[in-house]
Amino acid sequence: MVTRLSNIPASTAGLFVCGRWLFGGRGLVVKDIAQDFERKVLTGLKTCIADFSPSSVYGVGVSGGADSISLLTSLSRILPKENLLAVTVNHNIRPAQQTEGDAYFVECYCKKIGVRCSRVDIPRGSVERLKSERGGGTEEAARFLRYQAFESAIEKFGIDWFCLAHNLNDQEETLLMRFFSGGASQSLSGIPQVRDRFIRPLLNVARPEIEAYLAFLGLEFRTDSTNNENSMLRNKIRNRIIPFLDTELPGWQKAVLSLGRKMSLDESFISTSAKDSIEKIDWKEGEGQVSFSQDKFKSLPKALQSRVIYSALDKVLCDQMQLRIPYTFIERIQRNLQILPKIKNDWAENSSGAEVFCSGGRIFARKVQKVATESGFFAIITKEGIVRAGKWTVCASKAGSKMHLELKQALAPKQDAPFSVDIEGLEFPFAFRSRQAGDSIKTASGSLKSISGILDSWKCGSFRSEIPVVQDLTSPLQPLVCILGAPLGFNNWIVQREEK
Repeated sequence: MVTRLSNIPASTAGLFVCGRWLFGGRGLVVKDIAQDFERKVLTGLKTCIADFSPSSVYGVGVSGGADSISLLTSLSRILPKENLLAVTVNHNIRPAQQTEGDAYFVECYCKKIGVRCSRVDIPRGSVERLKSERGGGTEEAARFLRYQAFESAIEKFGIDWFCLAHNLNDQEETLLMRFFSGGASQSLSGIPQVRDRFIRPLLNVARPEIEAYLAFLGLEFRTDSTNNENSMLRNKIRNRIIPFLDTELPGWQKAVLSLGRKMSLDESFISTSAKDSIEKIDWKEGEGQVSFSQDKFKSLPKALQSRVIYSALDKVLCDQMQLRIPYTFIERIQRNLQILPKIKNDWAENSSGAEVFCSGGRIFARKVQKVATESGFFAIITKEGIVRAGKWTVCASKAGSKMHLELKQALAPKQDAPFSVDIEGLEFPFAFRSRQAGDSIKTASGSLKSISGILDSWKCGSFRSEIPVVQDLTSPLQPLVCILGAPLGFNNWIVQREEK
């Protein structure tokens, strides 16, 4: 739904005359809303980037909502437009009319203001499949795929800094959400203003200021119909808890934000101490796992023990870091160290797709491997490297116009050599996944044939759900480009494509 604010929010006090705010006091002070807002965004950029330069290349994630439209607009007025790229991601979660409408709205607005726009359409059903595979929620799965798209854009377009539109109200909601979810102490630091190349110039700007800026410029934005659904915790906090706090505990925001700043200071010290501790416990990495000495680990204070475990899980769950690891999992590990006698100190604990166990005097952390089932597997591969999807380990590399893939069965006890294939014209990002209902692929004559019919002719039997297909995500139609049956003893079906 497209929204335009016809009135400046009442929470922004003052008198609005001829496009300017007039504030009372000793004489009238003229204040231009647009200039003031853009000054705050520029301050946010300089806070995030020590060596800020307008000549750097900036990306900005744009959903079409009020926050991202205000950020995109202000950046287009602060920075040279040729150095700015908007990236909009269509998650295909909501009805097609809504999600297509959001992406189209962003594309049209970017064209209107003269900013380049890159649109990414995630195949419908991908979020739900990833949610099922990872064991998290819809929000988490969508966020994971969205950040994959952002990181792909950073690589593809040579982006120096990628701007996200989280604001002060988002920070307050996040701190409340993590508190009510029983988040670990480090999570109570809130949303970081800088993480790698991702920056948040609006993090100290309140929502009423954003709405005032949009109203001042007469800008439209999209409203997500799910914002009023209270099934998700964030919406419940925004729509129910915060109005209650505003009424019963005025000024609560100041206390919550103060807590976040204090926790951030504590986190900085503890995380540094944890890094020092890692060097003292015989930490080793390799073969998809992390291990360290149990005795040396036991000598650490419990606060540092928990950080060491989180660090190990971050390493082995590198593609699932956003999944919540419950603190009860950490407590179970620490309890095992206390109560089990030294003569029988082998133990194992599992949670959230991770396994931590002790064997031979060392503690190991690794990702729990699950064999692919009829529910399928799915991975978006955005750059060269190794990715795991269901029972498959895929190594992708680019050689000229060809994409080189090497496949191994991750759980196979022994495999002499990986299966390899070269796919002409395939670019990053692409999807490596199991088949879906309704899938079809191009034949030599140019017509389409159903994947199901092809697998029937191959007599795949119980292997149907394990045979991977590769889908081109860079083309508007996102076609399937090959069926990889050879690793399981069947045929390959590779579409002959012209070099891109």
